Amino acid sequence: MENFKLNTTITATVSGLSYGQKYNENSKSFEEDRTSFQVQTIVFKDNGEMVKKTLKVKKEVSEEQLKTMIGKTFDFSKIEEYSHNNNGFTTYTYSSEDFKPAKEQPKTPVFEVNKKLIIKVDNVIDNTNKNGVSTKLQTIVQDGLRTDLKTVKINDVKATDLQNLKGKEVLITDLRVSKMNGKTYYSSNSKPEAI
Repeated sequence: MENFKLNTTITATVSGLSYGQKYNENSKSFEEDRTSFQVQTIVFKDNGEMVKKTLKVKKEVSEEQLKTMIGKTFDFSKIEEYSHNNNGFTTYTYSSEDFKPAKEQPKTPVFEVNKKLIIKVDNVIDNTNKNGVSTKLQTIVQDGLRTDLKTVKINDVKATDLQNLKGKEVLITDLRVSKMNGKTYYSSNSKPEAI
């Protein structure tokens, strides 16, 4: 999909680590799998509650290197996102294929899912209503023989401020992706930038 490039990265502080596991058919048991490991991050919610977040990393790393990672923050890339329906709530798990130390080491642990999107803007629509000011950016997306129309809602920005983006490629950061009833919705609180 040339006109629609979604990129996800995760910035996470390593609280703990463990190697992956795989099922051995011969012994009928799970065994340690050193071709992947799991990052565990303990973060605080706004209400002060502690929550454990996890991320599977599909990369072989020595135990010595894993030990040096604890307490440090890393940027994880080549992310795959999996959604799960748990009693009507959608939860997400993530896996990564690559990582590097974060440029900044925060004072408190973080687990941030960062999504950005590059689209070619084909249409700009005023979406202002009783709920507030917003604009919809639309792009026509070709995926093989299939044609789709993707829409991204930009909150708190007037359509007149985005008309100049028509026909241009733009970068949308602070992207939120919601899935409901088999449809995917994209929105952002950040003004898109022409690239």
